[in-house]
Amino acid sequence: VLGTVLRTAWALQWQGVYVLDNCCDIWHPLAVRASQGALFTVPYMTGKPEDFYRWLSVAKLKPLTLDPAAPPLESAEFQETFGVC
Repeated sequence: VLGTVLRTAWALQWQGVYVLDNCCDIWHPLAVRASQGALFTVPYMTGKPEDFYRWLSVAKLKPLTLDPAAPPLESAEFQETFGVC
C-alpha cells in the first residue's frame, strides 16, 4: 500500500508524504519495488503521530486520511489546504 501511496503522491505532484513510525518500513524491498521509483522523487518524513499533528498545526494544514470506504475524491469539494495521512 505504501508504494501505491508514493506513486499517487508523485502522480498528483504532492509536496510530500508523512509516514508514521508504526507504519510499514519505507525501505522494505516490496515497498521500494511497489513505489516504482517514486520513493526517490517524493519528499517524505517519518515520525510519531504527535510529531505529525504538531507539524500539521505549524503548517496550518488539516489532515485528510485515506479510507477505502470513503466516497471518490472527485466528488469531494475542498475549501481549505489539507495534508494527507
